[in-house]
Amino acid sequence: MRPTAEAQTSIDLPVVLEGHVGEVTSVVWSPDGTQLASGGSDGTVHLWDAASGEHLAAWKAHSYGAVSVAWSPDGTPWRLAA
Repeated sequence: MRPTAEAQTSIDLPVVLEGHVGEVTSVVWSPDGTQLASGGSDGTVHLWDAASGEHLAAWKAHSYGAVSVAWSPDGTPWRLAA
């Protein structure tokens, strides 16, 4: 089934989040859906505001790369594991 013209015009264009040097290896939504966290082959973890795309923070997590990023299951703000 093809999407209707109305559905096609209601899709927002993607926002490009720039910050990693190299490949992005993991992206995860916060439990409340307001933030994104990304990990990369550069060993950094970045935190983004999901609505605006604003870059909120960056941490050097590992020298060999942040293969996977996860939020604390209790939803505590800014509690991440990489």
